[in-house]
Amino acid sequence: MKQVVLLFSALILISCNKFKVEGTAKGIKDGTKVFLEGAGEMGPVAMDTVEIKEGKFEFEGKSELPEIGIVSIDGVIDPQYQSRKSLPFIIESGTIEIAFDTKDIQKSRVSGTTDNDLFQKYTDESVLINKPIMDFQKNNNEAMKKAMETNDVAVQTQLNEEYGKLAQSISAKMDAKSKDFIKNNPSSMLSMLFLENYVSRGTMQGKEAKDAFEKLDKKLHETKSGKNVKKALDAQLKAAAPEKKK
Repeated sequence: MKQVVLLFSALILISCNKFKVEGTAKGIKDGTKVFLEGAGEMGPVAMDTVEIKEGKFEFEGKSELPEIGIVSIDGVIDPQYQSRKSLPFIIESGTIEIAFDTKDIQKSRVSGTTDNDLFQKYTDESVLINKPIMDFQKNNNEAMKKAMETNDVAVQTQLNEEYGKLAQSISAKMDAKSKDFIKNNPSSMLSMLFLENYVSRGTMQGKEAKDAFEKLDKKLHETKSGKNVKKALDAQLKAAAPEKKK
């Protein structure tokens, strides 16, 4: 009887670790390759490749701990960077739904699991926060272009100053939003990703970073990002500690 209980428990654990990605990509011909990558220390790491069929694609796998995933489609290129357009999401147990917008990656959607729903909500709210600077660029693009062509330094300076103030204001709002997210969502993988970003950039250090890390769910400490944060915090503490006299 004990063996049956253990086997049943193991089966439940295995099923809980499974993830499935159900994706759509309208207008992409059958047979086009879709790539799933994870985050490695030196950059993206290949995880799986499937093909489009009737505008759809699927990935399946196991994920003992949540991690960042990236989906891209062969031939769907970002002209600005001359590389495939990529859509990040959280790999976690459950069914994850992705609507990949090949024309405007910003209009893509991810949903279906707790962290991916939170990710999409955060993204939607971030778009609204960043809207003023996007509008400024759109409304003043021609004026800046003309000022550069005519070497009108006064107009260039004015536009750059206005843009700088707006960018600084939006950056502060996004910073506050991310820190609030970390505080209010201690079980979310996104919180650890935000904290990793802060620590790696050196914008959150010492006690503030340590307290934020310790308040996050212990399971997140075992993720790749969690280990990176722990390593960085240990290095900070070691650097700050006074040298022992020989």
